[in-house]
Amino acid sequence: MQTLAPHEYGYLAELAKCYRDEHLAGLKQQAHFNPRLGVDALCFQHIESRIATPA
Repeated sequence: MQTLAPHEYGYLAELAKCYRDEHLAGLKQQAHFNPRLGVDALCFQHIESRIATPA
């Protein structure tokens, strides 16, 4: 796991909150839903995205 810069912790916490708010209703409908588990910042990681441009 990579070390995060201090400002990244807040960003990931906000990302986790937005994901939870968007998907919680659907997650609760799943047969395997566990109400004791939640979404937190550790569920996310940075992925370097590179877009290939045509030559």
